[in-house]
Amino acid sequence: MRKITAIVLLVFFVNQIITAQETTATLSGSVLDSKSIPVASATVTVKHEPTGYVSATQTNTKGLFVIPNLKPGGPYTIRITYVGLKEEKMENVNLSLGNNPDINVSLQPDEKNIQEVTVTGTKRNAGNGFNVGRAQINTLPTLSRSLGDITRLTPQSNNNPFAVSNFR
Repeated sequence: MRKITAIVLLVFFVNQIITAQETTATLSGSVLDSKSIPVASATVTVKHEPTGYVSATQTNTKGLFVIPNLKPGGPYTIRITYVGLKEEKMENVNLSLGNNPDINVSLQPDEKNIQEVTVTGTKRNAGNGFNVGRAQINTLPTLSRSLGDITRLTPQSNNNPFAVSNFR
């Protein structure tokens, strides 16, 4: 009886160890500026050089980031950017299963200043709208010949006149 109990326990614990194995790597860390203030919304881009796979994220309000589900090994190229700060680039970074150190980066101020940004645009008629006159209302096959019936006939409608809905 003791042998059977020991075998059952051994199989149970070996099964738990096998199912708890990691198969991907995770990259995490923090981004600070030159005054040790966390940089929120900095872009962290990771590129797996052999395959060209790119994964990116942004730092949270505390300057922290996590990029899970990366292939173990490498080499990886890591780029951290933020407007007004110099880009930080790390090359030949290798990741391993379950043992990835945090990447802590301090971005330095960029001396280049944006002088002026000019945004120009033109209005174009997309052709998404149409005009409805009395003749169209009178000839449509509806019961009450109301504007609500016409809005229900358009493809963009959700069968609710004037797009009034609460989506509940």
